[in-house]
Amino acid sequence: MVRQGDRTIPTVCREMDLSETAVRRWVERAAVDVTATIRAIHAASGGQYGVPRVLAELRGQGHDVGRKRVARRRGSAGVAHPAGWHGAA
Repeated sequence: MVRQGDRTIPTVCREMDLSETAVRRWVERAAVDVTATIRAIHAASGGQYGVPRVLAELRGQGHDVGRKRVARRRGSAGVAHPAGWHGAA
């Protein structure tokens, strides 16, 4: 996976003789796959898993993701807890 700090997409494309469009589509598909997996993990946990547990599950399945990306993807997937939520009272 291409990380932000390593090389830019155009650089990787030149090095590997690939089109930028193909690489960007691949990156986008990978993001969609991670989001779908996050939804599945959330559903399997009964909505109980937060970012740390979801992150551990994803890494256990071989996904190379970070905590902040998981948090963003949970939000975009609609499975994040509401703002100010701190568990059962």
